[in-house]
Amino acid sequence: MKIGYVRVSTEEQNTARQDALMAELGVEKVFTDKESGKKKDRPGLKEMMSFVREGDVVIVESISRFARSTKDLLELVEQLTEKKVEFVSKKESIDSKELEAVIASTAMQVPSTYHLINYVVNSSNIISATANITLEKNGERFTGVSTGDGPIDA
Repeated sequence: MKIGYVRVSTEEQNTARQDALMAELGVEKVFTDKESGKKKDRPGLKEMMSFVREGDVVIVESISRFARSTKDLLELVEQLTEKKVEFVSKKESIDSKELEAVIASTAMQVPSTYHLINYVVNSSNIISATANITLEKNGERFTGVSTGDGPIDA
């Protein structure tokens, strides 16, 4: 099922442009929020994350409508991936597989201000792999997970 997520920052803003895109793409169900993306606890987002099922595709107009920070984006995409739900951002022309590849490839290009604590790849003969990444900067740790089709440790 194609599922859309639409967000504007305030009640006064109009969702028409994003709604039109969802209709154009044949999205079957749309969840909407009219509040800042800085808030993680958005009702439409929460409802959508609970609603999605294996095989669904979540479509957003742009990444900025879905998440306001890389950390939030990674967490949301990880939750979708765990449910076997695909993620697509139309503006950036990127889907969850491409996003995960970017994350995995940049994990090994850590800026010198960060310290790579851990990079563990879990893979087997099945066609999937997961990379667990932990970075540290100024005593604060950041952890992320990247998953993909096929082994990424080859």
